[in-house]
Amino acid sequence: MDQETELKYLRARREAEIAISDLETEASSVAKRYKSGVREMLSFIASLDKEIEEGGAMEGISVLETTSPELERLIADPTLDNVKGDTAV
Repeated sequence: MDQETELKYLRARREAEIAISDLETEASSVAKRYKSGVREMLSFIASLDKEIEEGGAMEGISVLETTSPELERLIADPTLDNVKGDTAV
């Protein structure tokens, strides 16, 4: 194999390695967002359980009355689109 062809192979290999790294980073990010959604719903369940144990909450401050629209969407349609993304810069 001549040097020019070998360089093409090595360049293609390196580009594939970079692509793999990018995909692994993206997969990690997506997994973190899903875990965030799970944590949010577990917190909601814990709040519901607490209210059940305490016999309810005062009117207007019940977990069911104060649930955010974002959480309601996530519960109705548990997809990545409905999980709050990281907005930190």
